[in-house]
Amino acid sequence: MAPRMVANFRRSLSFPNHLNHSNKPKKTFHVRSASLPCRSHPLISSLKDDLNGLKSWACKPEKRTCAWLCDGLNQLKTIHESLDDLLQLPQTRESLHGHSDLVEKLLDDFLHFVDVYGIFQTLILTFKEEHLAAQVAVRRKDESKIASYAKALRKMAKEMDKVASNVQCTGRYIVPDGDTELAQVMNDIVEATQLVSTALSNTILFMDRIRKEDKKSERKGGNYGICRNGIGEFNEKK
Repeated sequence: MAPRMVANFRRSLSFPNHLNHSNKPKKTFHVRSASLPCRSHPLISSLKDDLNGLKSWACKPEKRTCAWLCDGLNQLKTIHESLDDLLQLPQTRESLHGHSDLVEKLLDDFLHFVDVYGIFQTLILTFKEEHLAAQVAVRRKDESKIASYAKALRKMAKEMDKVASNVQCTGRYIVPDGDTELAQVMNDIVEATQLVSTALSNTILFMDRIRKEDKKSERKGGNYGICRNGIGEFNEKK
């Protein structure tokens, strides 16, 4: 039988600019079959809808706002919770029974996703705080604070690149006995986690590029307009 997944993963978020999502209806299952539920099953349908929603979210990188990043992270949290629910179904346990190597890989990846989620959460909050401080520094033309922001941004970019690369290395699942739907769902969740990691990494790199462009502008006798506009866009657009 598949081991009980991490119970304390379901933590509440307190992100600024958090976008509320409607609560899911309570799921109840009455199953007798040894196969996975069909596509009309509430859990499978809900999970696929959430995955499609996250894919749509990832197709709007032009927003690059704190609210956009927080929304994507919360959608990812919902998907991981649904994965936990899926793994508790008797049908899923039956499908995984006798395949200890697959169960071990699944558990390792799930625990890794929990760690990655925590890193994402910390980086987004740090990113938000650094930009608020940078916004003040730009208005005051505080060179020391701007230099501190640049250093923090470079550090976050390196950390995010490392995490994103690690997530991208997560392998695909091949579930035995022809249970292709389970394999597809698991692989889609891996892809969703990779989407969020890529979005975070690209956003941090984007803001670092804005900082570098602003530095070049300053050397040519310009002002802090590029940096100010980039920070304002990240913090204020809805």
